[in-house]
Amino acid sequence: MNTGQLFTLSQIDSEKLSEELLNVAPIIAVAFLGCGILFILISLPLIYKKIRPNRWYGFRTKKAMSSHEIWYDINSYMAKGILIVGIAVSLANCAALFYIYNGSWTGELSIVLLVGNMALTDGGLIATIIFSFLHLDKLNSGRDDWA
Repeated sequence: MNTGQLFTLSQIDSEKLSEELLNVAPIIAVAFLGCGILFILISLPLIYKKIRPNRWYGFRTKKAMSSHEIWYDINSYMAKGILIVGIAVSLANCAALFYIYNGSWTGELSIVLLVGNMALTDGGLIATIIFSFLHLDKLNSGRDDWA
């Protein structure tokens, strides 16, 4: 890259930047909407306990695969978290698409959309994994006080 072509953010015309950000907003929203729908579709067979223990699909740990009862329980539990994340991401992006095509969207909101989607998706999945491990520990300890 030619050093003469380098520029700083302060040198960019703010209106042009806002317009460019506005152009990518539908792409961001549709991509994350697709992820949300994929999370929903992936979670449903696990919630309904249709996936037998395997090495490819589900919550696969030594403890989870130690019995069919634990496998189905932990995968159903984990999949409910993934379903909640999928619904939240899908609804947030449907709302974003509504505002984008309603004309009340600004380019600066595109950054919020991207960062918000990443935080919602990553945070939700990390929380799901943590709570799933905690649930698995309760299952393996033999306690019946888990919900």
